Amino acid sequence: ELDNVLEHTMILAEGDWIRLDDLPPSLFGGKESLPVYTPNLKEALKRFEKQHLIRVLEQVGQDRKEAARLLDISLSSLYRKIEEFDIA
Repeated sequence: ELDNVLEHTMILAEGDWIRLDDLPPSLFGGKESLPVYTPNLKEALKRFEKQHLIRVLEQVGQDRKEAARLLDISLSSLYRKIEEFDIA
């Protein structure tokens, strides 16, 4: 799990160093806690994808064009996912 957090953080971190504010709040018991466990793979992937989209959007200050670039998806795909997951 730690490997996943570090890999995710390295991808999203700006610069050559990981700063404390680059780490997900869930490491510190923050608002972004781990999603409720589900044995259903499709549901687990959807929950992860939504959480990941929210984190990336927060990281780029809600700049959707930059978020799409970081996520390596088209802007229209990002808008569809935002609507699908009801992300404000």
